[in-house]
Amino acid sequence: MGSLGETAVGTRTAQAEGPPTVPSTVAFLASAAAWISTAWWLIDLRRVADWAAPGHPHRRSSWWALAAWVVPVVNLWFPYQLVADCSRALRSRVTGFWPWWIVRSATRAAADAVSEVRVPS
Repeated sequence: MGSLGETAVGTRTAQAEGPPTVPSTVAFLASAAAWISTAWWLIDLRRVADWAAPGHPHRRSSWWALAAWVVPVVNLWFPYQLVADCSRALRSRVTGFWPWWIVRSATRAAADAVSEVRVPS
């Protein structure tokens, strides 16, 4: 037989991992803080847009300002739609969010990939 994590056939067996490490705990806390602050910002942005342009149509109701970040799959485009609708309601001069949205998505994917890397001990 090989190492402790192998069977006679050579396939890996499931091993229990130890307690969370400090970097993973810090990453979780940072992600939670970022989510809370971004959701809070989007809720306030929607309130300002509703106040500034009460009759302006929005594609999503106001409760999506919070739920858009949590619901799987729709969290990929609902936050963008909420920001774009608020921008139109406020007559913002910013015309394109896509470059920023792509950078944000790529940064998040890279952060997720880096957080999965295990350093051998």
